[in-house]
Amino acid sequence: MIWSVTKWILGLTSALLVVVAVPVVLLCVVAFVVFGPTEREIDRVVSTDGKTDAVMIETNGGATTDFGYLIYVVDHGDQATGSELASLYGAWQSQTRRGATLRWQSPTCLPPVPM
Repeated sequence: MIWSVTKWILGLTSALLVVVAVPVVLLCVVAFVVFGPTEREIDRVVSTDGKTDAVMIETNGGATTDFGYLIYVVDHGDQATGSELASLYGAWQSQTRRGATLRWQSPTCLPPVPM
């Protein structure tokens, strides 16, 4: 008798686990894909000689993180790939504007990033 009750409880627990846990896990995976980390180009400044671009990519890790910024220097018109020149995390220019402003100091030099 006790064995049949135990089997019934285990069967019910397994069924509830499948009915509840599987949809919750699937929902979490879909939410991560739809609302998860993103990267987008937010600024591109051409050097004064027109040969090179400084590119700023904004990264968004989701609701519990601040925005990050990756700075790349690439040939004019190329995609920002490889190792970034600099990175910023949680950078704000004012109370209403986040990020940083890209500008060239000379045709081949970006000014230093303040720490």
